[in-house]
Amino acid sequence: MAHLTRILILSGLVALSNPLGTVSGQTNDLLTAEAGAQPAVLAVQAGNSFAIDFYKHLAKDESAGNLFFSPYSISTAMTMVQEGARGQTAQEIGNVLGFPKAARRTGPDSQLIPWQTSLIHTGLAEIDGRLVQHVDPQAQAQLITANALWVEKTYGLSPNYVNTLSQHYKTGGAFEVDFIGDAEAQRQRINQWVLQQTQGLIEDLLPEDSIDDQTRAVLTNTIYFKAVWPESFTKAITHKADFHLADGKKIQTLTMTQPKADWCRYGAFIAQGEVAPKGEFDLRQPGKDGFQVLEMPYKGETTSMLLIVPQDPAGLSRIESLLTPEAISQWAGQLEKETVSIYLPKFKMQAEYKLKEHLSQMGMSSAFAPGKADFTGMQASPGALCVGEVYHKTFLDVNEVGTTAAAATAVRMIEMSGGGLSFQANRPFLFMIRDNKSGTILFMGRVTDPSKLQ
Repeated sequence: MAHLTRILILSGLVALSNPLGTVSGQTNDLLTAEAGAQPAVLAVQAGNSFAIDFYKHLAKDESAGNLFFSPYSISTAMTMVQEGARGQTAQEIGNVLGFPKAARRTGPDSQLIPWQTSLIHTGLAEIDGRLVQHVDPQAQAQLITANALWVEKTYGLSPNYVNTLSQHYKTGGAFEVDFIGDAEAQRQRINQWVLQQTQGLIEDLLPEDSIDDQTRAVLTNTIYFKAVWPESFTKAITHKADFHLADGKKIQTLTMTQPKADWCRYGAFIAQGEVAPKGEFDLRQPGKDGFQVLEMPYKGETTSMLLIVPQDPAGLSRIESLLTPEAISQWAGQLEKETVSIYLPKFKMQAEYKLKEHLSQMGMSSAFAPGKADFTGMQASPGALCVGEVYHKTFLDVNEVGTTAAAATAVRMIEMSGGGLSFQANRPFLFMIRDNKSGTILFMGRVTDPSKLQ
């Protein structure tokens, strides 16, 4: 049976690579797919495309430094949002999320609903099921994903939308909450749910003041991963060693060592990714364009870490320019089982992002724009919804025993009444009482502190 073969962690980038077979879906789900383009395959294509694009978007900032995020978590959360989008908003979200051409709809209503989202939903559900199925308790491997939909109790979402998310993402329907009456308590409730789902690793996904009485819905996704190496690195020989920075400087960092690991797959590449001839790759030669790739499977071999190291310490940006989902698959496919001496920094990373600006810059601008965002496929109540913010937090620990990683994403949906316009006298304001016929101002004043007026 075909199954998920690896989780890819590349310079802080988490992606999925699957040789997936035929999967089942709802009525007509498979009928609109091109030959060979099964839903799970389409979902992998979309997720990996977004992973590379988002990584490159972050990496182009020279001050970005270390990066770590979960494209799987972000893609899942935003695909749930996309289900309720229409028109230009739906088109933009699908484009940024990497939806492939095989998922495009045709016909008279394709401008309104441009994507066959049921294909992506079915594919993500299949991938999620396989991720869980291939967790091996004997191999001390855990992979847990969870989704939830939190909705203001006085606000109506489309039953079809809620049912679609519940069916494909196991949200359990919609959790009714009181954003209008007690937003802070709901923020803490959602954060507590995230903390539990990530085994205590992701705290305060929604920061203070991120939820208010304009919030109508929050969509959340979490992913937790823990696995061990087939052979642990010996802690006694973990030592400080040189780490060569891109600017030519060296620093000392704790480095784990396995002198002769025979459980990995290795490859060396030159120029634009051609395999290097045996014996012709030497990391001691500076100024070269080559790079090494090492696949380190976790115990049970259903997941693995993939490391890509340039020959030149300043060469990572060149490798990044070569990155495509196809290139990664090609490099991974050319690796061979070798006995390798491994030197790997022992490290922990935590990162958090507000994604509104990033996703807007990537082409998803209308989803965040009051008056332009179209989420009518999500709504049963009148009023205009838009995405207020997307919050993302991650945790990673790579040590002698194995790897622990977690991530969570929350999408805050807000209501902009009156078709996107909002007037809130929630700050100091001036007021007048006028005679409408003549325009004469009869009374005039201002309010700067209403607590003194009670």
